[in-house]
Amino acid sequence: MLAWLAFGWFAILSPSLGSPRKADVIVVLGPPDLGGAVNYGIALAKRGISRTLLMSSPTTLYDRGLCNHGVPGIELRCFDPVPSTTAGEASYVASAARRSGWSTLVVVTGLYHVSRARAVFRRCLNATVDVVGVNHGVTATEWAKQYLYETGAWAKMIVDRPC
Repeated sequence: MLAWLAFGWFAILSPSLGSPRKADVIVVLGPPDLGGAVNYGIALAKRGISRTLLMSSPTTLYDRGLCNHGVPGIELRCFDPVPSTTAGEASYVASAARRSGWSTLVVVTGLYHVSRARAVFRRCLNATVDVVGVNHGVTATEWAKQYLYETGAWAKMIVDRPC
């Protein structure tokens, strides 16, 4: 039990974070509306981190509107991964990276998902991957749900070995 709590603290509640560096593409993992990830991804693009933004699993009217109408000055591409998991997202991005020649990525996700997203993307892509987390408006209840979900997802990732 103590090991599970310690793992969760470091991997989920207090992940290692860096600052995003210039990249070929910014990838916003789904659901992009959770915790402000899509807005943070757009802000990074507007700061010049990358002019290309991939958004996974757009679910809200806001997200769909962005996909349908775009964002001025940003090349926005939206996709629905199959399967709809972090591994599915990484697999899609790996294919897109090969086709587009991308070798550097910034991945934006919820803060609780940073460590596992980093592990999956680094396993699936032959690229430099920086992962940044957002935590705008995530409730304590959502944190508790994500803690339980993420610890199970880590176990699944270790057994299934995506990509």
